[in-house]
Amino acid sequence: MKTKNLNATVKDNAKQAAKAAKRKKTGKLSDLQKAAIKAAELKKKQEKYLVKKALKDNAKAKKKKERIAKRKRR
Repeated sequence: MKTKNLNATVKDNAKQAAKAAKRKKTGKLSDLQKAAIKAAELKKKQEKYLVKKALKDNAKAKKKKERIAKRKRR
C-alpha cells in the first residue's frame, strides 16, 4: 500500500481526488477493496464448510449412538 504524501500540493490532492472519483464512477475497485471482498468471500466459504462439517459430525455421532443402543438391546 502506498504511503501518504506529506508534501502533497493542492494540485496533487486534486489529481488524487479526480482519480478516485473516476474509479468510483467506472466501478473499478482499489486493491484494498478487492482484498476486503476476497477476505469476506473466504470467510463465508469457511463458515459454510464448518456448518457442513458440524452437521456431518452430528449425523455420525447419532449413528454411533444408535449402534451402541442396538448392541445393548441384544
